[in-house]
Amino acid sequence: MAKSDDVVGGLTVLILGAGGIWWWLSGDDEPERETATQAAPEPMDNSCVVSAKGDMAVLVFPTEAGLDAFAVAANRGVAEEATARQHRAFEVAAGTSCERVDLGLMVTQILITAGPHEGRTGWVPTEWTRR
Repeated sequence: MAKSDDVVGGLTVLILGAGGIWWWLSGDDEPERETATQAAPEPMDNSCVVSAKGDMAVLVFPTEAGLDAFAVAANRGVAEEATARQHRAFEVAAGTSCERVDLGLMVTQILITAGPHEGRTGWVPTEWTRR
């Protein structure tokens, strides 16, 4: 069992590896034990809305690979519409409610929570989701 003794602000602190934290004030004979309690983590609020530039409808791709293929096509300026059809993208109105299922730096998987596509999941650029 690892231990270390430190003096912190007039307290002598004895740290035991497997037994929690024990300390006693100068002159006290009996140590008091502080047990670490951790509050349950608060549930994350994953709610969001999708929006691109202005009031444009947003394309949502059922697979991350479809979104990647669309991004490549858009960067090259070719066949964006065909790529969207090929990867079965669906259109949702700007401002549609959603929940973030898998938040990434560049892309995010969302669950549509309102409108005609309610219950469907898909991938969008992370910058198209906001609280």
